[in-house]
Amino acid sequence: MEQKRPFWIELVFPAVILVLAVIYYFNTLGFSRQAVFFPHSMMVVMAVLAAVVLTKEYLDRRGRPAATGSGLASLGVTRNALLIFALSVAYYGLIIAIGYFIATGIFLLVSLFVFGVHRFVSIALALGFTGVLYLVFAVLFDIRIGS
Repeated sequence: MEQKRPFWIELVFPAVILVLAVIYYFNTLGFSRQAVFFPHSMMVVMAVLAAVVLTKEYLDRRGRPAATGSGLASLGVTRNALLIFALSVAYYGLIIAIGYFIATGIFLLVSLFVFGVHRFVSIALALGFTGVLYLVFAVLFDIRIGS
């Protein structure tokens, strides 16, 4: 029998997204309309999707007993989720230490390994995606990202 996560854990992530969307919106009110059109559009989409997830989880779980158990496993936290979280923290530090593009390539490579993607495919995707990012932002638009 598959163990369901506690009802409240499914509500945390979409609720955080909603709160961050509201905070982001109010923090960017002073910017020009042109500067925030796309980010605000994405924020609205994220907020709507988070509301849909909250509603769906509430309707799906209403009246069902909560999961039992203890520890992180009872919350549905897996080893890979914890590893990706740790990699994300390290990625932030790497951006500061060695620059955005190199850190992004390393993060993508290791993340793909964690998810079990074949070594050759992981290397190709990490190099390809990082290369495209570099070409678009650094070469085409002449935008300096991290250093």
